[in-house]
Amino acid sequence: MDELKTLWAEIPPADRQTLDPARRRLLDGMRAGPPRRGRPAFRFAVAGGLAAALTATFVVVQIGADPAPASAQDVLALAAEAAAAEPDLAPRPGQVVHSIGRDRFSATDSEPREDWVPADWSTREFIMRQGEQVTLHKLCGDSFDRTMGTTYADMARWPTDLPALRERVRQAVAEHPAEPDKREIYTLTKLLDRAAVRPSLRAGLFQLVSEVKGVRLLPKATDALDRTGVGVATPDGAVLVFEPETYRYLGFNVLDAKGELVSGHAVQKVEVLDKLPMELVNFRDPNCIPA
Repeated sequence: MDELKTLWAEIPPADRQTLDPARRRLLDGMRAGPPRRGRPAFRFAVAGGLAAALTATFVVVQIGADPAPASAQDVLALAAEAAAAEPDLAPRPGQVVHSIGRDRFSATDSEPREDWVPADWSTREFIMRQGEQVTLHKLCGDSFDRTMGTTYADMARWPTDLPALRERVRQAVAEHPAEPDKREIYTLTKLLDRAAVRPSLRAGLFQLVSEVKGVRLLPKATDALDRTGVGVATPDGAVLVFEPETYRYLGFNVLDAKGELVSGHAVQKVEVLDKLPMELVNFRDPNCIPA
């Protein structure tokens, strides 16, 4: 991933003449994939993840009049490029990650979603807005993210080179308490969520998803905010949605065996705050939530 970032280190964001050769090199490298001999057998599966439109200024990779991607691997390569061009946020212990988006529960049922989550879960408190109600929740025990090492703050220490990242994800999957056939799904979902504050890591995750056998291109997909984009479908029924001009990650949908939409999520905004906004709270849940 350091090499990926180096490709664009000195390239002006709006200069297609200098940007295009670097993008072609990335595409060629991702299409070729890693050598077969000695390649780890670990397989990723995706069932979702948060989209992030960071409030910080970032470089937008303009695709313009280039031919439409011909495969899921092409889309994921462009998505990795777009993510690598965005600046990483660096939430410190004690800070809070605030996200605004929308959850989708079916093709016709959705609702806004707003969360304030401690970057390192040093406190068991978090805040969620549902409609006009802003609720302060408490966990009954230690955070699941702290246990797995997947808090927003932990993501700053995760590797971005592919072999090391692949191994780190394998470890996280093995530690997941869910039933075996869901561990990979839930782990990569969590990582795509947490990597909202570290696009350089999300770029590596997209590259790993491109290695999944059976991923396929969907020329048209719509996220939970009704934004139309291009999709990448995994064998598990997940659809990652990307903005069709810049290939910025927008969100995900989950489909059932018949291809019907059963859930989804998309985020409009992600930012880092210094503390939980207790002044917004108008309801305090008297019960704790299992971690």
